[in-house]
Amino acid sequence: MALWVEHYICGTRKEYVGMSVVEMDERHRVTIPKHIRRTYGMVKHQRFYLVQYGHDLIMKAIPKNADERLDEIIGDFTFNREARRKAEKWLLDQTNKK
Repeated sequence: MALWVEHYICGTRKEYVGMSVVEMDERHRVTIPKHIRRTYGMVKHQRFYLVQYGHDLIMKAIPKNADERLDEIIGDFTFNREARRKAEKWLLDQTNKK
């Protein structure tokens, strides 16, 4: 069963709010309906974050190149005790400013 509702924000941006009823099997697995998998380009072995938000559970796809992107952002970063000490000092200084 699927229900799709077209929702307008400020009359310009369109978002689709959807709801599907799914069932958990005996091994605690949930099958994502085909129309949702196709819409979001989900593939086998793709990983997701499950975020608990109040009484809701949000499923967010982890980008396929997340590790590569993190390496690109961080670069040649090494973390040791001295770096940790400096980070802790900086955080304490930030909290004392407020």
